[in-house]
Amino acid sequence: MSVRLHQIDCGVIPTTCRGRGFTIVELFVVISIALIIVAVALPAFSSMSASANRSLAENTLRQGVTLARDVSVGSVRGGDGAAVFLFDAETGRMNIVAAEWIGTIEDTRDGDQTRLVERDVFAPVAVGETLQLPRYWSVRGYAPARFTASTGSTPDDWYDSDLFGSPTAWQRGHWVFPESGFYDIEMARTTPTVGMQSPRQSFMIRFDTATGQVRQDGREALFVDVRPSDEDRAATISSFGPAASARNDAGAGLRADWADNPSSWAFRVLTSGDLDQDGVPYQINDERLRRALLGNESHDTVLVSSVARVALYDERDLAQALGARELARRRGTTQTDSLYATFEDASDRIGIDFTGLFSGSSAFDQSPGGLKRLSDSIDRWINGDTEVQSDGTVGSGSLFEETDEPKAVRFIVDAYSGELLEVIR
Repeated sequence: MSVRLHQIDCGVIPTTCRGRGFTIVELFVVISIALIIVAVALPAFSSMSASANRSLAENTLRQGVTLARDVSVGSVRGGDGAAVFLFDAETGRMNIVAAEWIGTIEDTRDGDQTRLVERDVFAPVAVGETLQLPRYWSVRGYAPARFTASTGSTPDDWYDSDLFGSPTAWQRGHWVFPESGFYDIEMARTTPTVGMQSPRQSFMIRFDTATGQVRQDGREALFVDVRPSDEDRAATISSFGPAASARNDAGAGLRADWADNPSSWAFRVLTSGDLDQDGVPYQINDERLRRALLGNESHDTVLVSSVARVALYDERDLAQALGARELARRRGTTQTDSLYATFEDASDRIGIDFTGLFSGSSAFDQSPGGLKRLSDSIDRWINGDTEVQSDGTVGSGSLFEETDEPKAVRFIVDAYSGELLEVIR
């Protein structure tokens, strides 16, 4: 048998032949081609990712509303169901919680002990789950004119923050953001004084248990959302009588942070006649303790009211339209993924992060005029009037112009079916 030798670049084949490497020119050519491919493909991938997140956000929103309606139809207590919208400032994420009605409390209006109002109490369903939207995606609810707080002679509580609680802001409808995560988690409650600011507020989509239809009657309610801290709890309860420092104390059952089920805890607080355990039920002290635990002054509850219109959008798109440098900061460094500063950064109040968001020449600031320009710009942008004006405000006052590029998706909740119907115009 004969063996034929072949000749290649390295000469006649020896026992071992080394291969030739790439030259520097060839490496540059390969790297250049790779960079061109990445540059061409990156926008497509970004677009696909944004589209996927948008679809996920919309599906999550629809799922949350459907679950809430199912709760109202199948309620064991025979009460309404609701989809409650919460924003967690620590994680920067929007959550949708299915809730059920568990009772009614006689609460104070604006911290005035002489002005009492009945408020329904909702709690998370025991078998439900919290639905979370993708990062940066937010939901706003539409509060019609005169639904938000008034600062007149008879002030109200719901959305009494700076952006919506001015003397004239309540006379207009607004797209409100869930101001539920901007509060002092180390305090059990806000001291009930006249003119107090509601520490936590948001909105819900509420369904009537008898008909399954949407309710929007302006009635305020309270949603139980236990704060993630045990600070100030024992001291608050003991100021009304019962000791609650240890689990074997008489008042331990009043501690929301020790309860296995927020709904059962809230129902027990609502229905117990002798909360202060002095042997005499339904006295003034019992009612004041009840309000301290479940009323609007409690930091374990969120003041809510029902809406019938919601808008889904990317918070970054809104910030960009407003000319913001970035989304708001958390303790001066990390973003909250919203326009709001944390409770600490906003000097112990609910407020927009004007310092971190806007330059000194911005049309938006803490003045009454600056707040009005900001709320008006947000409302117009959500409605689809997105043209940025020369002064930095958003919206020309005319919808559907060629210069408008609507990015928020608006929905009306069908009054009978509970389905979300997209508003095209």
